[in-house]
Amino acid sequence: MKRLWDFKSIGYWLVALVIFSVVQVESVSAQQANAQPTDMLIKNRPVQYRCEMTMLDIHLTSVFLKEKGLSATELWGQYFTRINPEVEFVVNNPDAFKAEINRRFRQQKEAHPSAPLAFDFSEIGMIEIPVMLEKIAKKIEVFEDKKARLTTFTGQMRAIFGGTEVPRLRDIFFPSKLRREFELAIQYLREMNDILERHAADGRVAYDEFIALSHYYARVMGLFDTFEMSFQDRASLILERRIQGYKDFDMRTELDNFRGRNFEFVNRDSFLESYQESRAGFEGAYYAPQQMDELPYILVPSHGHFGIDIFQFLMSKDIYLLGMTDEPIRADGFLRPAGLFMLHDYMHSALMWHWQSKWKQENGITEEQWARLSQASDMWQVQLKEHLFAIQDPQMRRTARRLAFNIHHEQGFPMIPSVFLTETKVNFTTRQLYFMEWIGGETPWTYKTMVRELDEAFEIVKDFWLSKLDEERAILEQE
Repeated sequence: MKRLWDFKSIGYWLVALVIFSVVQVESVSAQQANAQPTDMLIKNRPVQYRCEMTMLDIHLTSVFLKEKGLSATELWGQYFTRINPEVEFVVNNPDAFKAEINRRFRQQKEAHPSAPLAFDFSEIGMIEIPVMLEKIAKKIEVFEDKKARLTTFTGQMRAIFGGTEVPRLRDIFFPSKLRREFELAIQYLREMNDILERHAADGRVAYDEFIALSHYYARVMGLFDTFEMSFQDRASLILERRIQGYKDFDMRTELDNFRGRNFEFVNRDSFLESYQESRAGFEGAYYAPQQMDELPYILVPSHGHFGIDIFQFLMSKDIYLLGMTDEPIRADGFLRPAGLFMLHDYMHSALMWHWQSKWKQENGITEEQWARLSQASDMWQVQLKEHLFAIQDPQMRRTARRLAFNIHHEQGFPMIPSVFLTETKVNFTTRQLYFMEWIGGETPWTYKTMVRELDEAFEIVKDFWLSKLDEERAILEQE
């Protein structure tokens, strides 16, 4: 696998972030910013039941599988249906979901060759659109309030010294420009609200329309989030935007793009070569449906709060969740506004799909072989959880579990044993991720974790996967 990071490109940013973390320069609103992700997680969400290996009567163990006569795919489907009801249509039976979506795609393509992605996606859209409407109404009130408080010099001084928000430096000297931005943002939200209300009244939304609306929704919801973020988090976003390929536009351009459906998830090149490569293939597949008999992958935007297992469960099915939010969310060491958070999920999806597709191509894997490997991967995921939960040391258990997720989700390596024949040590990308989480205060990592525990954790994870090599060979040899 190609190394994800470019040492020269990132060296400067690492030094800057170390300085920010040591100095701990905080804005007056840091305490409020840190509280926001927790608040966001408990709003407008179905009741969920979570624990490590058990959820009410569902036990994520191989023993439970044998007792109930379930396949691992059925087990995960039941589990995620209970804890993530907002995507029940997707997770209950991912293969059936994918088959149904592709049936609709082919039917739409035959009836309307110029709009093959305009097939019905209401099972997802009609769950999310009411949530979007509710959050838009609240965000309009927030923008109205900010416009009243932050577009006069007196109001800005009160905000700064009152410990509520810190406007951008330019806005202190040009408050009329900021007022105009808020007015356009409110207009943007009202126009989006009208479109979503029409879809809600019809009870139907097309796939391509829902993907585009989710993109525009995420961008506008996070436009002014940085006002309530600490200086350290703001500084970190300079790096993160360049990694993901995110660019802020002025509010007039944002509104014009929305009205004209000038739709691009990524609006600038990442400085990471692997991100550029994966994005090119991922976007190319999305925008060339006329040349395909079935979709190469399916995007599912959702407000759901998802744990790490669901991403690993769906990655072998070519189904990718994109997180929608109206507040910043901290993940991988960064506190990301809504638009950047969705793009972060999108780029993870591109990386996973890219490496998975490349691995299948390089190894000559047929669709029938991949279907069997996907089923086996669900079982391996159950067994991997058992393997990691058996670690006695709590810190090592946390490190190994997070590392396993990092290898497959963050770096996109397929959940296939033979991948670990070439991946023989912790790479730079992994250490960088732990470093970012450490300085962001997101996880209980220490310097010892990065220099010693990661290597030990990698050996634990690798030993598990290499023990499954014979099973992989047997699956590939089946007629």
